[in-house]
Amino acid sequence: DDAAHGPHSPARKVAEMIAGEHLGTLLVVDPTLEQSPISGAPLCSVDHALRTADIVVILSHHDAFTSAARELYARPCVIDTMGALSP
Repeated sequence: DDAAHGPHSPARKVAEMIAGEHLGTLLVVDPTLEQSPISGAPLCSVDHALRTADIVVILSHHDAFTSAARELYARPCVIDTMGALSP
């Protein structure tokens, strides 16, 4: 694990906090990972998350978020903490 994806990364800590609230199904999107670091939260593509999630929280900046079709962002509530979708 490096600093961006290790157990002490801010994004991972936030994802673990969300998972700990047991509010529903949590999906993890990180194009640099081969498996989800969060137990019980499957790793999926950006497109899948945008098509199925009610809330999307962007916790890190990856090209996958900016290259996803803009119309996919219309349905879920999107919280972009990184400004990844800003022009």
